[in-house]
Amino acid sequence: MSREKLVEDCLGLEDEIQKSFEARLDGNYGIIFMSKRRLIFITEKGRFRKRYDLVLDKDICTLIRSRFLEERLKKGSPIF
Repeated sequence: MSREKLVEDCLGLEDEIQKSFEARLDGNYGIIFMSKRRLIFITEKGRFRKRYDLVLDKDICTLIRSRFLEERLKKGSPIF
């Protein structure tokens, strides 16, 4: 499967990639794709015969909410 096809399968019908850049996640090198709704990380393996693996596919709103709750709990602040 091509990298483009893998990314398309993760996105919704009206969503499109806004930015992409090379990055490292948990010791794996790959490419992060950011859309308005999703954060996708794909690794690339192989020199001549490329293989792409989906490592991360997260909804950005879920990430923001979980980070907000984590910060509130660390500070001992009420969640609501």
